[in-house]
This record gives sequence, C-alpha cells and structure tokens, in this order.
Amino acid sequence: MVGVGARVRVDDGVITDATVALTAVDITNVSVPDAAEALENESPSADLFKRAGELAAEASNPEADEHGSVEYKENMVRVLTQRALADATERAGGD
Repeated sequence: MVGVGARVRVDDGVITDATVALTAVDITNVSVPDAAEALENESPSADLFKRAGELAAEASNPEADEHGSVEYKENMVRVLTQRALADATERAGGD
C-alpha cells in the first residue's frame, strides 16, 4: 500500500549524501529531493528524520482505496520514511 526507500552516506557523523523515494503513493515512483536536501550536511537524529518524513508526506499523492484513506497513507509515508532513514543510517555506520 505504501513503500519507502532510503539511502544515506555518513562521513564523520554527518550525512553527506541521501536519497528518499516513495512507491504506491502516486502514478509513478516518486523521488523526494526536498527530503534528501534537508538531510544532507546534518547529523542523523530522530528530529531530522521526522522532518524528512514530513517532506516525504508532502511530496506524496496517495489515493484512498480499500487499503486506507489518503490521511492514513500519508501518515504511513511519514512513519516509514523515519524508519527507512534510521535503518539506512545504521547500515551506513552513522548511528
């Protein structure tokens, strides 16, 4: 119903490169450059990931269907973006 992918590069405790992408929330898959820009040159944190989740939700365009309302899917984008970024940061060695 909603999918989020994230990739980050962390050097010396700072995110130097990031990508956030969404699926199943618009006609095609969606890259979220505003979220990526908000992450770059910042230290990973829950607050930073929350802001990126908000930007991702703003970039999404889900439709209501049997899987959930627009509001539900936008909230899932927020939550899944935060989780994806936390996981990507951990894999990058930035936690």
